[in-house]
Amino acid sequence: TKDISTYDGQGELFSLSSLSSRKVQVSFSSPDTSPYGGLLLLREVEIQTRVIETLCKDMIDNRHKCYIWPSYKELLTHRIMQIAAGYEDAADCNLLRKDSALKMCTNKSPESSDLASQPTMSRLENTITKSELYKMACSFILLFINSYESPPKTIVLDIDDSNFNTYG
Repeated sequence: TKDISTYDGQGELFSLSSLSSRKVQVSFSSPDTSPYGGLLLLREVEIQTRVIETLCKDMIDNRHKCYIWPSYKELLTHRIMQIAAGYEDAADCNLLRKDSALKMCTNKSPESSDLASQPTMSRLENTITKSELYKMACSFILLFINSYESPPKTIVLDIDDSNFNTYG
């Protein structure tokens, strides 16, 4: 990797985890560019923490085995990364399904088939049950506690239901 402070503006800035034995580079001279390159850094966090993978284990896939595409992991990764990019509505899936960075976040190559459409994502969102959501919440708690070398003795939850929008 290169020291970012000495970057000269030419070629590769730095490398990220490979994708299907292909090198992933951050550069400003590639013909296949995406405005969502920051998601690749979030992909690195997922590779290390396996948060999305853990959440997928809490979901029961009742779809017919012959028709399963894409996997729940791909769908959940797509949805989470899309939200992280500022696209909260499932309808935005149609806009982003060809984006190369988002595809790489779901472990697909930029040349691969498009990501899930809005109807597919809506079906996923309507499939998740209350008990699965509860299991996911428990998984979040365990992931948080396990992120410490030794579990904290207390955890303070400061819950404030007020909403103040920030502008500017």
